[in-house]
Amino acid sequence: MESEILYSINESTTTYDPSVPCIITRHKGFVTDKEFRPWMDNAWELFIEKKEEKGEMGWIAE
Repeated sequence: MESEILYSINESTTTYDPSVPCIITRHKGFVTDKEFRPWMDNAWELFIEKKEEKGEMGWIAE
């Protein structure tokens, strides 16, 4: 099963990889605090959602 991009803002993405399972946050370039905070808040919400669904979960930041 392939990774699925769940959320993106500019060059920042939040991806779910069911083979691990884990949330992967990737960022490229500069991001302001006004962009960073909503991205991380969203990633955290997705992590909690997937953890409730799958049980064990990981988080990889690139």
